[in-house]
Amino acid sequence: MLTVCPPLPPLHLACLLDVDTLSILDALISLHSVVAVPSSSKVGEITLHYYHASFADFLINPSHAGSYHQSPTVYRNRLAASFVRILSDGPERMRSVQGSTQRQRELSIEPPLSVFMQLVHVACRHLWQICTQIANPETPFLGCARGFEHFMFATLRTHSGLMPTESFLVFLRCLYQSTRNNDELKDLVRTTASSNIGLDSQFIIACEGISKPLDLNQDESSKDNIGGPRYALLGHDMDTVLILAVPEAVMIFSSEDIDNI
Repeated sequence: MLTVCPPLPPLHLACLLDVDTLSILDALISLHSVVAVPSSSKVGEITLHYYHASFADFLINPSHAGSYHQSPTVYRNRLAASFVRILSDGPERMRSVQGSTQRQRELSIEPPLSVFMQLVHVACRHLWQICTQIANPETPFLGCARGFEHFMFATLRTHSGLMPTESFLVFLRCLYQSTRNNDELKDLVRTTASSNIGLDSQFIIACEGISKPLDLNQDESSKDNIGGPRYALLGHDMDTVLILAVPEAVMIFSSEDIDNI
């Protein structure tokens, strides 16, 4: 595994660079010159478990990255897309990417499912902030937002405890602001019921008396400004989920959870 800031193992790097996994594994030794190896000098190159480096700095430095050089804007967009893909994929996909060659088996210290869970944890913690870093006048957020057009937000239910409240609410606001006037993506984030989705009304009724709508037009990114529970609806049609935010956590409910809200 290759540990960077944030931690990115080789499987993730392959997605980020859009190259096959074996190419990444073959490149580890050449990357050795720009990273620091573990303190133990007895660890062989083929069995190195952790490298420590800022891979973002590596990618945006042409003298180090060579043909893999990326501008900061391209890097953030690819990293966000990679995180979205990781959260969309299941353990079966990750096991297939892991491969079965002897070289990969030698380098694969942890089981595929463990690797998948580590990727999910990293994505849940960092995706939202990276997405909002993309949102600036020079780089419209809409391009990043399109990655969520068919995203199954219900997959985040079991990992919502890993999602930082502040950065996730900033993300929701950016997503709302950038999609509300887009015919394809409008109503992706909302606090009122869509006329076409009965599920919306059920969610809103379930929140009555326990939560207020999240004001998507104001900056409520600070935990101190959230106050009591705030809700928003995210997604399309029957894939819609209820986002319930409190200062300490973000909770996500699907249609299966309505009776337990």
